[in-house]
Amino acid sequence: MHYTVNDIPAEVLVLAPERDGEPLDLEPFDGAEVTLLDPAYTPVQTSGFVASVDQDSITLEWPEEAVLTSPGVWRIVPVLVSQNGPRLSLSPVPVVVEQLSGWHSLASARASEWADAPLDDVQLWTVLEAAREQCEEFAPAYSGPVPIRYRQAQLVQARALWQSVKSNGQSQIGGEGFAVTVFPMDWSVKKLLRPLRGRPVVT
Repeated sequence: MHYTVNDIPAEVLVLAPERDGEPLDLEPFDGAEVTLLDPAYTPVQTSGFVASVDQDSITLEWPEEAVLTSPGVWRIVPVLVSQNGPRLSLSPVPVVVEQLSGWHSLASARASEWADAPLDDVQLWTVLEAAREQCEEFAPAYSGPVPIRYRQAQLVQARALWQSVKSNGQSQIGGEGFAVTVFPMDWSVKKLLRPLRGRPVVT
């Protein structure tokens, strides 16, 4: 699930909680309270999600105002409630919020020739962001649109980061537990960012 900064999502979220691989019985609950956490895990004040609960799913409607105001991984934290007192906190639902800055987005990375790009939004966003930061640190400063070769370097480096995660046996880690170890830049990435300039030879 991903959006861009200041989006007001129109779609309805349908959550089907499970316990030990089996659908969770929601019959004891008659409602849900929802907290939205920003990328720094700070609760965000909103006009409120509209939540409804049936026997096997929770339906959430987003607040009517723009609440996704910065890029990063946001989290929706639902808590099931009932008039009789029982409360049950569910696992946070991650939401990727992108800043469309000219660097690769989830959509553009998946539309590229990266055939085995992560299917999980959080995983893909994490490697793209890590690669972008490395590229910006190494590359010469620029003004105006992001140079095409910088975007290509970001994609190549993101693929290298993802391969390092998989080779370390972490490819099954997703969502809240996902982390990327910084992987040194390959020479091909460095050449994209700082191409060698030919010099005249004086004879």
